[in-house]
Parts: sequence; C-alpha cells; structure tokens
Amino acid sequence: MGADERGTIQVDYETIPYWIRYSQRTRRLHLRVKQKGIELVVPKNVKTPAIEAFLRTSSAWIKEQHLRIKKHADLFWPPHFLPSESISIEGHKKTIHVIYGGGKPQVRHLSEQLVVQIPVTTLLVDYESVIQAALLKALKKWALERALQSTERFCVQLGRWPKSVRVKTQSSRWGSCGIHEDIHINWVLILAPAFVLDYVVAHECCHLFYRNHGVRFWDKVSQLMPDYQQAEHWLRQHGSYLAFEHK
Repeated sequence: MGADERGTIQVDYETIPYWIRYSQRTRRLHLRVKQKGIELVVPKNVKTPAIEAFLRTSSAWIKEQHLRIKKHADLFWPPHFLPSESISIEGHKKTIHVIYGGGKPQVRHLSEQLVVQIPVTTLLVDYESVIQAALLKALKKWALERALQSTERFCVQLGRWPKSVRVKTQSSRWGSCGIHEDIHINWVLILAPAFVLDYVVAHECCHLFYRNHGVRFWDKVSQLMPDYQQAEHWLRQHGSYLAFEHK
C-alpha cells in the first residue's frame, strides 16, 4: 500500500472516501473524520489487512462523526458553490447570486447576498470553480480588512503594534505571533461571528508582550476583551467546521 493510496469505506448506504498518511512518529493507527472523507494516520510497519480491519471496527464511530461534520459544515460553507446556496460571513448567512459581465470575476457584499460577477465567456465545465475561486479570494480580502481593523483598535489600547498583519491558511491554529512580531490570522475566521475573529486578534496582540499563556498574558487579554471566554467556547464548539476542505 503506497503512501498516497486512497480508497472508500461503505458505511450503511453511504460511500466515504479515505486516504492514508504514513507517519514514523505515530505508534498506533488513528483516524480523523473530515468534511471530504477520512484521513488515516498509519505507522510505517502496519500492513493493509490491519488497516482494513481498523476501518471496519470503527465504522459506527465514522458514521456518527461524518454525519455530524456534514451537518454542521453546511452552516458555514455552501455544498457546491452554486447560485442560491449560502455562505456565512461574520456569522450571518449570505445567499450566492451570480451574474454575467466584465472581464474578471468580482464579488459584491450586499446585506443578504454575495453577488458574484463572472465573465460571459465562462464555460459550463468551469462554472463552479470560477465562482468558488472568486468567493475564496473575496473572503481572504475581507478577513484581512477585518484583522487590520481589529489590530488597530486593540493596539491603540496596548500602545504597541506588530510589524505586520497577514491572513493565511493554518491547519491547526487560529492565529500566531512570530518572534519577529508578525501576526498571522486564519482567514476562515471571517465566517465566524465577528467577536471570534476579534478575540483571536486580541490574543495574538497580547503575545507582543508575553510569549507564554501565563496569568499576566490572560490578564492582558481580559483587558482587551473581558468576555473573551465566550469566543473560546464558540471555537471549541464550532471551530472544526470552519475548515475549507472542498476539492
């Protein structure tokens, strides 16, 4: 079985894809159920029969997790990036509306809609991917704008600014503050309620003063956001559903 091998598992009447990731560091088989399927993390010496047996014995748990993730992910992401589907912006549902015109795709953010303008020359086979690319570009742009606004507001209170603020895809972090005082914010936070992104920005700004999570650090965070624990709770409950995993 190769490191890039993929397969499917039948759970009741649904076929769920899986893929293998071999690891020298892991000592046992474990899996992660994601929006687009199952990631199996496998020790180097484990053979195919053991992998297949592990999948079979885990099928009930896989089904439960797959249904849960599928249900909740739809609260934030559209299933196919097509007209009339919805996407979450700062915790509010926006309906996708598509119009033709212009040379380059553009997105306008209205009160209840995201109007995506695509070129009249767009082929049907490219329709969904063009809409998706336009929306993702717009989301990252809006996420950066919001992150910059929040950073300015908090840093005025702190009297200290980072060297830069950027948004990026971070698979296991909501934000980071590097040793050179560059702040990075996970752009998918633009989907969450506004106070959640604000909290992550405040959190990283406080790392300009303290590199750890000691008492003084949390005191500084609470000065900026006295109710920051509300945002932490939201991320624990819903954060795993924000990840963008569409193919």
